[in-house]
Amino acid sequence: MSIVDCHASAVGNPGTLKLAPTGRPLHRLAAVRRLQGLSRRTVARRLNMEAAQLKLEEQETSDMLLSRLYEWQEALEVPLFELLIEPGDPLSPPVLERA
Repeated sequence: MSIVDCHASAVGNPGTLKLAPTGRPLHRLAAVRRLQGLSRRTVARRLNMEAAQLKLEEQETSDMLLSRLYEWQEALEVPLFELLIEPGDPLSPPVLERA
């Protein structure tokens, strides 16, 4: 699994950004940012981070904390569900059995 240094929160605390090992898209931050007509620089300013770090977080395969997604949601001014990608995989058998 690749790990890249980045900001873990809007206040600039250092953390790690992990890339999904499957290479499967996890979110659509970049697409939503573009649809909102916002530049990387503008969103980086709102999140109090460098544009280069923002570019890393925008990678569809970057895995981040839910709290970080809430920060993005606030910066992009969209509902949280707009940032997430619906998984195409069915639920695992044990979960289906419980349901």
